[in-house]
Amino acid sequence: MDGHTTKDGTMGDGTMGDGTARRHRRPATAEVFSRRRVGTIPLSPHGIHERWPSCGSDVPQNPLNSDGRRHPLENGLTVFTLVVGLVSFATGWVVSLHFVASVTGIAALLVGLYAQLISATRVERMVIVTGLVAAFVGVSLGIAHGGFSL
Repeated sequence: MDGHTTKDGTMGDGTMGDGTARRHRRPATAEVFSRRRVGTIPLSPHGIHERWPSCGSDVPQNPLNSDGRRHPLENGLTVFTLVVGLVSFATGWVVSLHFVASVTGIAALLVGLYAQLISATRVERMVIVTGLVAAFVGVSLGIAHGGFSL
């Protein structure tokens, strides 16, 4: 060639400017980090995870919205299922509260199954299943202790 160098510093024929063969080199750390794409895990030069970059907001993010979007209906149904399921679970152990355990357990099961159907994130589904299990145990104990009889 005529002495023209390419972007990577080699001559057009694959040799370095001094005539030696081109060797594979590792890119410098600054080059590696400048090529980092959005959505990749930020690493320090030692391979240790750094703090995630800020999302641009000082408002703490809801842990149920792990995808970064708001889900007010899904989040409300998820919290309802968990809280009412735990109430059903707790009152199911008390024999005199069998009616409360049965009603709250059925309500949590119905709402929880619908919430599971429309849930948007994995975290929501985990919380919903926890509430469903608690509601199932509570309604089972409530029915075993007398069910819907007053």
